[in-house]
Amino acid sequence: MALDDAGLKRLVTDLLTTKSERTKQRKIGASSIGNPCPYCLAHALIGTEQRQGKYWLGAKIGDAIHKLLETEASKHVDKPENYRFNALKNARLEEKVFIGNIPGYGDVFSTPDLYLSTENHLVDYKTSKRIKVEQYRLSGKLPIKYLYQVQLYARALIRAGYPVDKISFVFINRDGTGERDVVVFSVDYDEKLADKAWDRVVSAWKWLEAGGDPEILPSDPDCYVCDQVLHRMGP
Repeated sequence: MALDDAGLKRLVTDLLTTKSERTKQRKIGASSIGNPCPYCLAHALIGTEQRQGKYWLGAKIGDAIHKLLETEASKHVDKPENYRFNALKNARLEEKVFIGNIPGYGDVFSTPDLYLSTENHLVDYKTSKRIKVEQYRLSGKLPIKYLYQVQLYARALIRAGYPVDKISFVFINRDGTGERDVVVFSVDYDEKLADKAWDRVVSAWKWLEAGGDPEILPSDPDCYVCDQVLHRMGP
């Protein structure tokens, strides 16, 4: 029996909502540690983090873009196909790194998008929208959750023996039309910022272990998950 339109839509939607390796992760990673929202950080630690609401398609597009970039870059790691891809020689693609150990919780690992070994250059891909990226450009400021995340990656790489001379975000606009909608922001390595992010999550876990109730914690005013997914703002 042929699928009707509704059946075909259900089939494609089911494919789109199948959990990827990124969304299957149960233990906390650098992206969750970087979340400035106390409520969401606590729920990530105890494994009840809310990851998907009704506005889930953008995240799926982001997963697809990450996979595409990983697939294409992998063609040039052993032997770049031409000089334009020389920076990818011996690159580390989506390789897990050790972030640290939280006493009572366990080891924490995370997966940077790209480390250019020949350049000592850490690269993190972000999918976004034109209006947000333009706001970042005009203000000269990036969200603290992004900065915490890459600084933790960089600290982990350095401790594993991989120098990091440069850290770059590559923003790819989902509503973009061409090359101008691929925008790069670079920052310096800041170990103090990485330590701050790490100390914060260790303290949060200690509080939870001592019987702290995550439901009494406030939401960050800019937390998308609390606002759009949980419909929860404030304590």
